Amino acid sequence: MFFPINAPDGTQVFPIHDDGREANWAFSERGISQLRGEGRLIWKKRTRDGEPVWVPYSREFAKDDPTRPHPTILLDVKTTRQAKAHARELDPTGAPIDTIKPEQVIARVLDIATNPGDLVLDSFLG
Repeated sequence: MFFPINAPDGTQVFPIHDDGREANWAFSERGISQLRGEGRLIWKKRTRDGEPVWVPYSREFAKDDPTRPHPTILLDVKTTRQAKAHARELDPTGAPIDTIKPEQVIARVLDIATNPGDLVLDSFLG
């Protein structure tokens, strides 16, 4: 992921951090070629150590049907303590589960990580 990309003026640009350290591109050479073909590789002039340098960016477009992301991943769901209390309400005589996960957390993870119709394997049977 360390290779030159030709800037608009023909100079070769390498992935270099602002402090001069070597970096890596986020796209492979094939990915850069695809960005160019799609008109999504854009260039901006920046200044590094007082010198103008070309910096490539990939143009991103919003989805046609955007959805709002979850406000947080876990801060608005029940806690493990609340999940244990809920489990005791459901089965007061059952053995407590030490590593119980709140149903809201499991639902959130599945909502974020799956699509409708996906199969989910619970390998721990928890």
